[in-house]
Amino acid sequence: MKKITCLLCGCMLFCTALITAQDIDAKVKKAVNDLIVSARINVQLQVSIEPVNISNTGSVSEFSGYLTSKIAQHATNNRMYQVVPGTRTILKARNSNQSGTNTPRGKIEGTFTRLGNLIEVTIYLISETNNMRLASNSFTIPVADIEQMGLALLPANIKTQGEVLAREEVFEAYQGKNNAFALDAWPDASNRVYQEGDTMFISLVANQDCYFVVYQVNVENRRQVLYPNIYDQEKGNNKLKAGEVRQIPERSIFRIGGPHFGEERILVFASDTPIDLDYTPTRDIGSLPTIRDIYVDPKAAQKEFTYTTIPRK
Repeated sequence: MKKITCLLCGCMLFCTALITAQDIDAKVKKAVNDLIVSARINVQLQVSIEPVNISNTGSVSEFSGYLTSKIAQHATNNRMYQVVPGTRTILKARNSNQSGTNTPRGKIEGTFTRLGNLIEVTIYLISETNNMRLASNSFTIPVADIEQMGLALLPANIKTQGEVLAREEVFEAYQGKNNAFALDAWPDASNRVYQEGDTMFISLVANQDCYFVVYQVNVENRRQVLYPNIYDQEKGNNKLKAGEVRQIPERSIFRIGGPHFGEERILVFASDTPIDLDYTPTRDIGSLPTIRDIYVDPKAAQKEFTYTTIPRK
């Protein structure tokens, strides 16, 4: 009898979670479909799908990764959208000249914030031409529903949204606001969420020849030179040619490991002169503010992005 009762309880929990997932999916689908209607666009629109971020930050979580994937799914299934890879700002002019077409392009991105026992999700349709917001749609999801699905609202190593903002302030110098030249870097996972055992590739591009170094700050606040590394340290191997999109690593593998998970950060520093590197594998940077000991040259360029790691499910 106990065994039957346990089976019935398990079945009920599974069915409840399934219904919850279907409800959330229906809300995302409606929001995505309504965007193109609200924008009054009557021709097929090319769109890229950008990550859904934690409100007022560039950070992502397991829940935001789920939302990003659902947005991509429903945009792909809507004939008014043609989902295409995103175009990096540095490459836009070149790609526009090469294509010779005036096909309208946009991007769908979003944010979420906690309002008591509810999560408010807002997604935006934005013109790629002038970055103008064309339409937006919001909906709410009970926190209990998200927890029932087993999705984490914040990275595992972060307790509050305020902590996310504090971390971003520490790394503000790497946001590229005062760069001497244009530099961009991004991961291969479009939602910036990686499961344990996944591999990561990083793409970089600049508008002038430069030399670069890639740092990683992991969930334990430990910093290491990620690239070049002992497998990719030939002279000049960290040189980036103007307008060339380069994906690293070439000879090594960036693999996501455990047992600690949460938000990690990639910092890219680039200069027009060669960079002398210390290949010490890892060093403890202690409290976050000491990250400022990474040299930031006002005549160079910096770029950073975050990603979130989760256990494999």
